[in-house]
Order: sequence, then structure tokens, then C-alpha cells
Amino acid sequence: GIPEQVENGESGYLVPTGDSSLLVDRLEELLVNSDLRKQMGMKGFQRTERFSVESMLEKLDILYQDLLQNRTDMNK
Repeated sequence: GIPEQVENGESGYLVPTGDSSLLVDRLEELLVNSDLRKQMGMKGFQRTERFSVESMLEKLDILYQDLLQNRTDMNK
């Protein structure tokens, strides 16, 4: 979900549903602060790497190997 991808204040802003005033404030802040936009954009891009296909396959492989090892240990 979005909260897993966006770290509020670091790689973007999370705004509660219906809080249009806060949304406007956050957008204005990003419009006037190009350094903040760039910084959040870079951090956001870095965070997406943990959701890449390669990363997910690596984590799935580790999970399967752990499950297989536990099953082997239980059968001893």
C-alpha cells in the first residue's frame, strides 16, 4: 500500500482522506521548494527498489528455503 511506499515527510507526504486544506498546504510547499521536491523524489525512487521484482523474488526464495529447512528439521 501507499503507506509502505511513502515515508511521510521523507519520500513524500501522506494526507488523510478528505483533508483538502492539508493537501493544499503540502502541494504549495512542494511547488515553492524545488530542493525539497528533488530530495523527496530521490528518496521515493530509492524506496521503490525494495518493491522491485528482483527484490520480491529474492525475499520469496529466502522464505521458501526457510520453510523447506524447517520442514526438514521437523522430519528428523
